[in-house]
Amino acid sequence: MVSYSSLDLYTILCYGFLFLSVLLIWAPFKKVLRWETAFLGALFFGVLSRHVDWIGIGVIMGLAASLYITYQKSLPLWIRFISGMIFFFSGCAIGFHKIPGFSNLKVLNEVYISADAVPFNMYLNFDKVSLGLIILGFTPFLVQNHGWGRLFKNTFLKAFFVIVVIAGLSYGMGFVRWDPKIPDCFWLWTLTNLLFVCVSEEAFFRGFVQKNLFMCFENTPFRSFGALVIASLLFGLFHYYGGVQYMILSAIAGLGYGWIYQTTGRIEASILTHFSLNVIHFLCFTYPALKTAF
Repeated sequence: MVSYSSLDLYTILCYGFLFLSVLLIWAPFKKVLRWETAFLGALFFGVLSRHVDWIGIGVIMGLAASLYITYQKSLPLWIRFISGMIFFFSGCAIGFHKIPGFSNLKVLNEVYISADAVPFNMYLNFDKVSLGLIILGFTPFLVQNHGWGRLFKNTFLKAFFVIVVIAGLSYGMGFVRWDPKIPDCFWLWTLTNLLFVCVSEEAFFRGFVQKNLFMCFENTPFRSFGALVIASLLFGLFHYYGGVQYMILSAIAGLGYGWIYQTTGRIEASILTHFSLNVIHFLCFTYPALKTAF
């Protein structure tokens, strides 16, 4: 695990502001401090710490512009469609870290969370978080900061069902075994997984892909089903590095997250379900997966 004493001040401020940016998306006091302000701070210190360069800033500006154009109903449909496809393919490239301009900080290097697991690496991905922030910050009516009690009530049983199914399949397919533990890196992993992984992935696959497919399939009999299935298949393909079985498992998980997003109408519900499953996986089962699974 990276030693905090080894990090320079600019790096600490860069990622501190980046964490804060995500939290401020749901802050009730937006007139006092907005997420955009914190994100500008992250970009400023990111440049100073060389985790972001001017190409990266240009990429972020291009992403924001293409998403903005996508949702401008006053523009011709073909322009909005092209802009949306540019955003989609750029988002996929960022997810695979294929776009230049970013140098993500590695905080866990070849760590064995479980004795019989493959080694685990973890990065603080500035590029991926930037993508999620742009979607959450600029997509109309996507983020909701109210009705949390009703959200938990409407989500709990659905999330429980999804978690049981995916955990059972993971165990049955030989990816994990029972392995209860609380590793030293738990709190670092928790913050990173929630704010950098789950938020960004759900923002892209549910808040952008599934949401826009649902709009594209308007007035068709397979509107809900088609959007859910296609977004879930793409989510599965996104996890190609684990092999065919892992892609199938990820696609099924995507169906669960997408179903919860679709039935609750809340991106927060799919984020919390995704995160809850990941926490249970981390604390109770082999993490990230058994060596024998690959």
